[in-house]
Amino acid sequence: MKKSLRAVAALLACAAVAASAGPAPVSAEEVVKVACVGDSITAGTEATNYPMYLQELLGDGYEVKNFGLGGAAVRHEPESDGTYFWYDSAQYKESLEYDADVVFVMMGTNDVGSVPTALKRYFKEDYYNYLIKPYLDNGSKVVVMTSPYAYYYLLQDPDRINTLIAQYQRELAQEYDLQLIDMNAATADMRECFPDGLHGNASGYSIIAQTVYEEYFGGKICRVRAETTPGALVTAGRIGIKANESGTAVLPLLPGEHEFFASLDGYKSVYGTLTVPESESGSCKILMGEGGQNVAVGSTVTASSESDGFTAPMAADGDTETRWQAQMGDNQWILFDLGETRMIGGTRILWEPAYGESYNILVSENGTDFTTVASVTEGDGGTDEVFFDAVNARYLRIDCIKRATVYGFSMYEVQILESDGSPLRVTGMDISVMPDEGFGGGNLTVTLAVIAVVALAGFIALGVLWERRRKKKETAK
Repeated sequence: MKKSLRAVAALLACAAVAASAGPAPVSAEEVVKVACVGDSITAGTEATNYPMYLQELLGDGYEVKNFGLGGAAVRHEPESDGTYFWYDSAQYKESLEYDADVVFVMMGTNDVGSVPTALKRYFKEDYYNYLIKPYLDNGSKVVVMTSPYAYYYLLQDPDRINTLIAQYQRELAQEYDLQLIDMNAATADMRECFPDGLHGNASGYSIIAQTVYEEYFGGKICRVRAETTPGALVTAGRIGIKANESGTAVLPLLPGEHEFFASLDGYKSVYGTLTVPESESGSCKILMGEGGQNVAVGSTVTASSESDGFTAPMAADGDTETRWQAQMGDNQWILFDLGETRMIGGTRILWEPAYGESYNILVSENGTDFTTVASVTEGDGGTDEVFFDAVNARYLRIDCIKRATVYGFSMYEVQILESDGSPLRVTGMDISVMPDEGFGGGNLTVTLAVIAVVALAGFIALGVLWERRRKKKETAK
């Protein structure tokens, strides 16, 4: 069994959302038309925007159009030349002509400059008259989305977006019985995903798209929690979240494999592949990379004893089929001379079944004066990853103190991991699927009944779309 033993604690936990595996299937003869209406946050850039990522998530059977326009605002007030910047724009007119099945409206950030009394006077009225009613009159379903969390707005108070504007958007959804997606809440505490304080990077726009995919279309998103060094950026695929002061980062991820790495202060010293389960139960796994170059191969290796031809150099020959075995008895050691001083930050020991229950790892620059950098007292065999603060050393010694079996200590391979000097420590372990309720523990299970209810909700939503489309066609006739 692989385990991780480190000076800095790390944990990964996965909370699977009780939802269907993805959007309900659609007829090959029909395409669900999805319109994304909004300002520059919706528009994004050609390279990265949330409607583009939403299209990727939905796949065939859905057509997602981006009707975002930089500078667009809710306020229906003419410019000095009598025109309306947003409401006379091609994006607005085309969004109405598109005749979408569902329209996601995320507008209001650019109204932040209006004083609160003016906002109260016009915001909800203009929002309904020009951003809700025209689409409803077309037979489209309208979903109101609060503006993403604002961290900075040049010359304006971003808190007005997070409080007053977001609250008006919530009230609109409630008053007109529309579905609400609270994007403001979904993107809070994600400053690194919105570099300028408002607009997303690839991570920010992916999170917006995934939130829509999950909350409206019933797609499954898994929350992976990493506990690592505070301030470390933990990245899987396009999603990158910075660990908080407690060292926790929560990443919303799709089922499947994601390239995973963690970085801190420019160092990218921990990496691997994270596998998120397809089912609502089971376990999430992370297969870590080397975490640093293995400098043990080719070193000079000696030991306190050898047995049955299993010599000490076999523990560092790069071959996991060979092994070193000590004579029977506790208190044995194996010593690695790297030939020159290297900065090292950990070891990976591949034990033969005759493993060590307790052992110490010591380092030295001169081969005489050794310092203990790690101690293991409850070893259980398999693969032990032992990380410690990076240190300059030429020699590394493993003092095997107590055997777990009657046989002599035996190791297939010892990898000595060179460090880049980063204080970051993240290693992998199996992680269980848990309910998305604050990661508060408890062995709760996603039941078939819950899954059925969520799946049914998805089919009902889709049925509403088809019914609206049927009525449109009958009206056209």
